[in-house]
Amino acid sequence: MNKIKTLLCATLLALTSISAMAKDYQAVAFGVKSDGVTNNTRSIQHAIDYISAQGGGRLVFYVGRYLTGSIELKSGVTLVIHEGAVLVASPSVYDHKGSPRRALIHAQGQHDIAITGKGIIDGNSRALIADIAEQTARGYADANAEVPALIALDRCKGVQTSGVTLQNYACPPLQFDHCHNVQVTAVTLGLSDAAMPLYEAKECGKMTVKDCLTQPRY
Repeated sequence: MNKIKTLLCATLLALTSISAMAKDYQAVAFGVKSDGVTNNTRSIQHAIDYISAQGGGRLVFYVGRYLTGSIELKSGVTLVIHEGAVLVASPSVYDHKGSPRRALIHAQGQHDIAITGKGIIDGNSRALIADIAEQTARGYADANAEVPALIALDRCKGVQTSGVTLQNYACPPLQFDHCHNVQVTAVTLGLSDAAMPLYEAKECGKMTVKDCLTQPRY
């Protein structure tokens, strides 16, 4: 009987620990602005770094437009983009980075990361294409510079993308390279000038894609 009680207590403690790791953090608490004008790159990255350092949790975006350059997702962090919230890519190509390719949201060698919710991730492709053309004409950029992907993950494990709508992209919005245990669920491929597949995957293991939707282009 004592052994059973001990086992139950251990199970409850484990569940409590898991729950603690899933703590919610509101993006606005880190100075992130939802006005669609302020560049939130540093604030969002600070939030991600902090949450990962605390052992993980959920960075939550509520209604509003959140302008940002590239952000690096870290182990144990979930981005929750609620309905009515839009994560919008900065129109400047210089605000975007990533390896092996540029992306609005990127990660390399991370684990247990997720992007969920019923909000929108907007690649702002028209503005970025125009900026690349302008910088190329001035001699500041390579004419072959690529428009960033929306999400690009390299050598990551335990990856989940669910519920969000991806729009205004100029390449397949989801890019997975040598990732393992990848789940893409109920993602909507939204409006864009480019007809693209939802994802590209290179040498990934245990990958599941289900219940995803596509909308017509405009």
